[in-house]
Amino acid sequence: MNNYHHGNLKQLLLEEGIKLLAEEGYNNFSLRKLARRCRVSHTSPYRHFSDRNELILAIARDVQDKFNTALRDALNSTEGTQTEKILAMGRGYVHFFLENPDFLELLFLTPELWDLSCGKHDHSDGSSLETYLAAVFQLLAERDSDFEGFSMDPSHLDGRIPGEALRPWCLVHGLTVLLVKKALPVSDPKAVDQLISQVLSV
Repeated sequence: MNNYHHGNLKQLLLEEGIKLLAEEGYNNFSLRKLARRCRVSHTSPYRHFSDRNELILAIARDVQDKFNTALRDALNSTEGTQTEKILAMGRGYVHFFLENPDFLELLFLTPELWDLSCGKHDHSDGSSLETYLAAVFQLLAERDSDFEGFSMDPSHLDGRIPGEALRPWCLVHGLTVLLVKKALPVSDPKAVDQLISQVLSV
């Protein structure tokens, strides 16, 4: 019955869980369905997760960590100006979700999961929002001294994020949704990068 090697069931549950969430939706997701999908006994998931919500939280955290890593890798991929770093991060943002459309659904397009996926749990290397704000505030500080030393801890912002700092995120996120949902007939990676450069003018 089992199709996994001993010790990697937890990772299999995470990988197949995100797919099941995308297919079934939050309300129809169950550990029993996931166990059937993974071809293990219906009690096997409970070796690693106490209930469905603990598993969904683990999935959300895993996806957020992967997203944050993608943003950090994009930032570190260029030694250019801060503006070039923001553009690189924008490209990393878009391509991450084009390659993993189910992740976009989980993090941003499933209302029931917003509390689970948007910073309500610890991340080993900070959150994607912190990574983004650190880069953008550094860029804005180069232009305006009022942004120097601005807190980048989302828990302390309490809705006080300046619109100027959010503009690049909003632009690249809107473009991401349009591309992932195929509302824009653009799929060639070079054409996508050109579109990001045109839209994300910081």
